[in-house]
Amino acid sequence: MKSIEKLKHYLLRIESWLILAFLGGMIGLGILQILIRKLFNESIPYADQIMNMLVLYIALVGAALATLRTKHITFEIVSKLASKKLLNYLDIIVNCFCIFIIFILYESVFEYIEFQKESLEMFFPDIQTLTLEKFLVPGMAMIGLGFVFNLLESLMAIFTKQADEVA
Repeated sequence: MKSIEKLKHYLLRIESWLILAFLGGMIGLGILQILIRKLFNESIPYADQIMNMLVLYIALVGAALATLRTKHITFEIVSKLASKKLLNYLDIIVNCFCIFIIFILYESVFEYIEFQKESLEMFFPDIQTLTLEKFLVPGMAMIGLGFVFNLLESLMAIFTKQADEVA
């Protein structure tokens, strides 16, 4: 149980730093874009596209962060009416379902990337948009990993309680 908590702690820190970096980059680029437009009547090439990608990255990392902290969508009425034991079993069912959905999305991301290879749209003169869209793969993996950790914690909670009751 301690090793899972330790891994979750490290992932939370990494994801928090990623969000800060992406958000800081987006804000900095936005301010720079405004200044250059006002002062020089020019704009930074591809700045809008970069900021669009950063929004997607922030959303993915934010979803992974919410998953690790178990702050994603919950049914409050169920948590108030159900017993702690029932909630652990419901957590297991929900986490298994979410892992299944994330697996399907993960596979879909690979199909999407394969489909995008055909169009070979260019983002910068030397960078394809496909290169930037590949961040979807680790983004989905981070979300899935959060659900796996939550599932393991729920399983450990049930089994440690059952072991305590038997002893």
